[in-house]
Amino acid sequence: MANANDNTDAIKAALARLGSFKAKLILEMPLTEVLVRKVRFPTTTPEQLRRTLSREILVYELDRITPFQAQDLYYDFRILPITSKSHLDVELSLVRKLAADQALQHLKNLGATAEAIQWPGSWNNANLLPPNLRRQVTNLSLLINVTLGILVLAMLIAVSISPILQKRA
Repeated sequence: MANANDNTDAIKAALARLGSFKAKLILEMPLTEVLVRKVRFPTTTPEQLRRTLSREILVYELDRITPFQAQDLYYDFRILPITSKSHLDVELSLVRKLAADQALQHLKNLGATAEAIQWPGSWNNANLLPPNLRRQVTNLSLLINVTLGILVLAMLIAVSISPILQKRA
């Protein structure tokens, strides 16, 4: 496997070609760095657990169901289709922070920021990067449209009350 530093020139060239285009940059970790496992949670009501299971709840289980400490991991999960009333199956994927942070730092040194960490074969919208480390993307077109809408509304109000103000004058 090639070292990340061997690809520095290729990565810099790709980033330069992107220029100011705001593409979503996804860091793909090799499968050798990612642990993917199916976890079964016993429950009497899978639907209730499905609604309440979150990253915050799962973090307490990581020490028990993985060989790592929760604070040393980045992870994501998805709830699998319910097949039984007695349990809920969850697909858990994790990467050691040390490995991910080294790759993220390498990207940062190149002037890039990853919005997601995925792996080969990851599910749609999988992201091992914790929410607090994800780049916040603002939707510029939405901001412009809302601003223009407010201006149009203000102008309509001004035009509507203008005759009333002129009659008083």
